[in-house]
Amino acid sequence: MKKRQSKYIREIKQKVAQNIRKQRREKFILVMAKDKVETFDDIISIFNGLSKRAKDSAVLSQIHLLVRLEKSPNEIIKILEPKA
Repeated sequence: MKKRQSKYIREIKQKVAQNIRKQRREKFILVMAKDKVETFDDIISIFNGLSKRAKDSAVLSQIHLLVRLEKSPNEIIKILEPKA
């Protein structure tokens, strides 16, 4: 009984994850059809449309920018960490 429940829960989680990925792809396609970025949701859609490597590269570029602006390591971490 317990094994069946865990399989059922796993299937539900997979379906939810598939729906989230599908929604992100659809939003990304809609944003890419626009001429300019209009909302914060557009920015998030672009970010979600990037590959993991591109996201890592974008963060590295942001760190380089903050270093050139002479920010301290503590300030850089405060800027880049999400506010809880």
